[in-house]
Amino acid sequence: MNPFKYDLVRYTRGVGIEISEDTQKMFPHFIKWNLEAVHLLRKHSMDFSCITTKKFVLEDIIQLFSVVKCNGFFIIIVPSAIDILEKFTAILGWQLIETLKNDEASCYVFKQTCNTSQRVVKPTEGKKCAVLRYGGIGDMMMASIIFPELKKQGYHVTLYTHVNSYEVVKYNPHIDEVVLQDSGQVPIEEFRDFCLHTAKKYDKFINLSESIEGTLLSLPDRVSYYWPKEVRHNQMKGNYYELTAAISSVQLLLQGNFYMTPKEEFFAINLRKKLKTPIILWVLSGSSVHKFWPWQDQAIARILVQHPTATVVLAGDVSSKLLQQGWEKEPRVILTCGEWSVRETMAFCHFVDLIVTPETGVALAVQFKDIPKILLHSHSSPSNYAESWVNCTSITPDDCECYPCHQMHYGFNYCNTVELYGDENDKPATVSKCQVNINVDKVTEAINRSLS
Repeated sequence: MNPFKYDLVRYTRGVGIEISEDTQKMFPHFIKWNLEAVHLLRKHSMDFSCITTKKFVLEDIIQLFSVVKCNGFFIIIVPSAIDILEKFTAILGWQLIETLKNDEASCYVFKQTCNTSQRVVKPTEGKKCAVLRYGGIGDMMMASIIFPELKKQGYHVTLYTHVNSYEVVKYNPHIDEVVLQDSGQVPIEEFRDFCLHTAKKYDKFINLSESIEGTLLSLPDRVSYYWPKEVRHNQMKGNYYELTAAISSVQLLLQGNFYMTPKEEFFAINLRKKLKTPIILWVLSGSSVHKFWPWQDQAIARILVQHPTATVVLAGDVSSKLLQQGWEKEPRVILTCGEWSVRETMAFCHFVDLIVTPETGVALAVQFKDIPKILLHSHSSPSNYAESWVNCTSITPDDCECYPCHQMHYGFNYCNTVELYGDENDKPATVSKCQVNINVDKVTEAINRSLS
């Protein structure tokens, strides 16, 4: 195995080529290429190029630089006896950002700066801590409680995460450095080796992978997924925040914030001024099949009648567009699914009068703020996290023997469902029983109490 393999993860996201004498690719997503055929590649088409060579020919290698995009990386691994730095000093627009060495080889990482000012991470002094947290935006917002505490302990904090999770902590001042990875960039069978290798570079290494999912939310490939519901509940009713803080060896303080940019704050404040109040932000669905409440249209219609000046803002990603159909002609219902970024939605959360949401990440932008929240539970119990939120009303299903299941669902295979019919000619819709059994009267009554 290449000794520098896991050090190069931060530089090898996206699409890139590998040229080496090895028969196996360093990572599965690398494209194995032939040096003689590099001229066939389109200029500036690759996010990175990586070459391992024992036969250093400067003229052959220089042509590889031209295929890398602006702000992309060029990685070269050569025998330690070869000093390439002097050879590359004349190549304009490239900056050496890391050098790795052992007894056998040297690895040099160059960045294509495109002659613009680029932020380069300098070696840090003092204590260093790495936090690994992949998953969804909700997972990241829950994990954000530990960053201020790690800074209090004097650590330089490096976060390893995926692109979608990073969006919600993009401007968090308690994170010093971020290493972005694509999903599956490090194969799952190599994840343990990656963690062991990475941990050696830090004074403290916090791996929050499966800290909630897999531990307090069971996965389909685990024996606990098939335990009796009562047993799962007894074992998994613990608090997500408490476990996160314990794994991280920090004091539990419920303080994770969403940090807006001035532009995002201006967008949210301006929109607030334009809309009639009270404003209800209604999140239509989450990332799993059980995070959709089928009676939302009934509840919204009641609220519009009972509160003649209210505005309802429907939020969600592109896949939620279907759920807002039918409200196009109602001026007091604002359709934003697939139109707003997740950061714009989370910024707007700070300026509404109420948030109604299934178990999904958006409302965690104000998890510890006094914005009223109504949480429609599906697979988690209130003790898992809702009881830690500020000003939150938990609504759980009635007469639902499987709730709370404490299970991750990637389809309806292991989820109790109900077939719901609209018009007699419509095909039935399959909906999770825990969502069907959340009574619309309970929801509208909770909304009325919050708005009063």
